[in-house]
Amino acid sequence: MNICYDESFWEEFEILMFDRNRMSETETDVINIIKLLNIKKDSELLDVCCGFGRYSNFLAENKINVTGIDITKSYIDRAIKERTNSNNPNFIQDDILKLDIRNKYDFAINMFTSFGLLESEDDEITALNNVYNSLKSGGKYLIDIQGKELLCRDFEKYIWFESGDTKVFLEYEILESFTLLKSRWLYYKDNTMHERTFNTRIYSALELAAMVYGIGFKTVEIYGDLEGNEYNMNAKRLIVVGTK
Repeated sequence: MNICYDESFWEEFEILMFDRNRMSETETDVINIIKLLNIKKDSELLDVCCGFGRYSNFLAENKINVTGIDITKSYIDRAIKERTNSNNPNFIQDDILKLDIRNKYDFAINMFTSFGLLESEDDEITALNNVYNSLKSGGKYLIDIQGKELLCRDFEKYIWFESGDTKVFLEYEILESFTLLKSRWLYYKDNTMHERTFNTRIYSALELAAMVYGIGFKTVEIYGDLEGNEYNMNAKRLIVVGTK
């Protein structure tokens, strides 16, 4: 089963995906996203693969009308339960491959390497096309991933660390002519070992930009972080912004 549809994976490995350091950066990330995309109050924004709403909620606090979509029911249930405003964000449990909304949103975001997890590149293109269709003319779509260039720069085959009473081991392997990253994640907590292996499709800046152009976006901008700095050897992330 592809991990996008494996709810147990997202529940079991939330401890690795949403550590305290990453969570603490959320508000700063949102401020930078608003500046980078020039998002105005009352704009309509789609948060793709929103998880339990960590970005959606901060965006809504900035008077942006947010719709968060995610396939994982437990995340959406939690997002609905924890939001402070019952009307904004609006959270929807749905498959991005089945999204059928036309010309509604001014902006869309896809944060922290959730792009690349679908079963095939054809599925990624379908998801891109669905987001494109959901945007108004002039709407912007921001995709945040670890670019292939940065993966080369920072690659470590084995990573081991402890966080409190949790022991973590991560193993990575490059596959299929540098198009897939195989990840083996293990953590040990409360006398139980948790283990899962999955693949992520990896893209260079030009590969992802070409895909976004191919969907029909008129312009594509490439950045090295959410502050809008250049994508170079000092970059933190690969940020691609397509304008419809």
